[in-house]
Amino acid sequence: QMCSKVFTSTSALAKHKLTHSDERRFSCQLCGKAFKRQDHLNGHLITHREKKPFECRADGCGKSYCDARSLRRHQDNHH
Repeated sequence: QMCSKVFTSTSALAKHKLTHSDERRFSCQLCGKAFKRQDHLNGHLITHREKKPFECRADGCGKSYCDARSLRRHQDNHH
């Protein structure tokens, strides 16, 4: 046993087990950064887009971010 987390499906458990591995099998073809899980690579790929999907709607701001958490952090700190 590696940790005490409990999962309702074997697929979720298998996905989580990858976080305990040192192996980073999923590499970004654009910058070479490697990840333990495919979904983490998928999230990273958004950072290479010119247009980020999460835009601040405050007047005159125009900032955009790769994920909702980053946008929320921006809004909390600047608006």
